[in-house]
Amino acid sequence: MSEQEMSVKENTDKVADTLSKVHKKVTDEQAKVSDRVTDKQTKVTDKREMIVEKAVAKALENGNKLTQNRITKIPI
Repeated sequence: MSEQEMSVKENTDKVADTLSKVHKKVTDEQAKVSDRVTDKQTKVTDKREMIVEKAVAKALENGNKLTQNRITKIPI
């Protein structure tokens, strides 16, 4: 094998090694980002559920008050 061929092979090996390292790092980072996004989506969903629960509870409370007012104000 000539010196030039050996040099090309070394460079090819270095590039392949670097590509492998970059691929692994990108894959690891994608998993971390995916986990963070999932966590944030879960928090947002939980927060929305809590807001809806509060709104429904308030609406029921207001409905009960209106019903009570109607009952107490009905002339007998």
